Amino acid sequence: MDEALVQDIRVNGTRPPGGIYIGSQLLSDVEEHTAITRIARDGNAARFASYLALWDLCLGSDLQLLYHVAQHDQVWSIDHGLWFDSLEGDWTPTLLERRVGELWPWPTDVHATSLDTAALQSAADAVDDLSCGDLATVMSQVPLEWGVADDALRTLARFIFERRALVAARLRDAAGQRS
Repeated sequence: MDEALVQDIRVNGTRPPGGIYIGSQLLSDVEEHTAITRIARDGNAARFASYLALWDLCLGSDLQLLYHVAQHDQVWSIDHGLWFDSLEGDWTPTLLERRVGELWPWPTDVHATSLDTAALQSAADAVDDLSCGDLATVMSQVPLEWGVADDALRTLARFIFERRALVAARLRDAAGQRS
């Protein structure tokens, strides 16, 4: 943990007790957008390739991005709470089972022809290389305090694992359109 990020946090005038907290550093020089822009800035063409991989694997929706102005508009994604096709409700194993082989729509304002070919290939390789062990490691990072059942975590991991080939193929197809 970076102590610099938490040293000044106070709730009702007192420092919160020890535990797991999720957050990020507050930057004053960012712009929030709900559209993909500035693809040609500061490596964003490569960053968006990885973002599309994540979006597709996890059924992304409700696009929310931060552009770090002081860093040449470097892009970061935020607030993935509505992913896994959950919309305003909870996802269910049945819902995910129906979606596992589905071509998930990419954000309408990104075009493969504007992305970095090597980054698309690299993102496809990374998706292909996801192992059950990798997904178990990720799922084990979910804090117990959140009360997420082990079955739910296994369902998500299985879903992502089963989507790998489809997502990797789409990224490679997009790279082929670019070259």
